[in-house]
Amino acid sequence: MKKNLSDLQRLFNGKHPSVKCFLASIRTLPTDKQAHFYRVAYQLAFVAWPQLPKRYRVFLCHLICHDRQRFLDFQRRETVLGLLLHTPNDPQVFIKMFHLLEPYQGRNNPSFNHLSFLLLQSFDIPYKISTLGDKIRTANFYPEELLELLGTAEVVC
Repeated sequence: MKKNLSDLQRLFNGKHPSVKCFLASIRTLPTDKQAHFYRVAYQLAFVAWPQLPKRYRVFLCHLICHDRQRFLDFQRRETVLGLLLHTPNDPQVFIKMFHLLEPYQGRNNPSFNHLSFLLLQSFDIPYKISTLGDKIRTANFYPEELLELLGTAEVVC
């Protein structure tokens, strides 16, 4: 992992690591080289986190937040975490239940895209982050759906 950190340090050319500098440095590279540097950064976040200098930790957090979908795709395809996802029995009901549990309550709430990013790290739901965020935001139960759901629930005393 020292090689990966050295690769990133060379990419920044002594500058303070930032997403803006990272993107500017890889912009002219071929697509496969750009993907290589993203992979290097993500691997550092997984493997060398405790040893990383604080400025690189901050950079990695910002890089992941800058393109959450790219990170999620990496996590699902190139780490064991992609194999540990749970598939809900009924993703549509799951989304509606999540909407009920995490209702929008004003400016201090996390965005629906942030919430969907977090859900997609644990659950195998067949949507991209933005699509799932939109579905969570607009999800509503019809009264008959709630009655049907309540009818399948078992009350235990």
